[in-house]
Amino acid sequence: MVPLAVLLVVGGTPNALAATRPPETVASTQAAAPVPVPVPVTPAAAKAIRSANATPASTKCYEWQPYVYIENGLGENLAHFYQHIYWCENGSIITYHGPGEPFGAVQGTFWEYKGLLSKVSSGGSGSSFWQLFSQGNFCLDIPGAGCVEYWQPWIRTTVYGNGGYKWEHG
Repeated sequence: MVPLAVLLVVGGTPNALAATRPPETVASTQAAAPVPVPVPVTPAAAKAIRSANATPASTKCYEWQPYVYIENGLGENLAHFYQHIYWCENGSIITYHGPGEPFGAVQGTFWEYKGLLSKVSSGGSGSSFWQLFSQGNFCLDIPGAGCVEYWQPWIRTTVYGNGGYKWEHG
């Protein structure tokens, strides 16, 4: 019997994954590094940087989108859950962060993204860290049978004022 789905976990982009994933990998904890972006990006970011007594020259801003996905026994992608984040740091504190934008995408027949189960943020601007936890809700919705399988992935990202970062998932 072929399992309905096998969970794979990665970071980065789907294109980068295809080149790096070894055959028959069940799970991976690799995450592409956050990408530096120009500062300031928005008036709110500029105001937050000024209020933290930082300058654009001393501030680094990043954009990152770690994700997890699920595939069937044939290796076909069924669904992805992403956590898109943006933040700035000055070497010691978080000077700005965006709202954090978790979202789901489906590729598999009958799979549906049902939205977020949870989104919780802690730390943030003026703190030494910012942490965002989000959990999505996906359903294999078979016509006439309803949801016969659920996938409820979660991602927790933590970024630091000194430029460090980490992520966890499940």
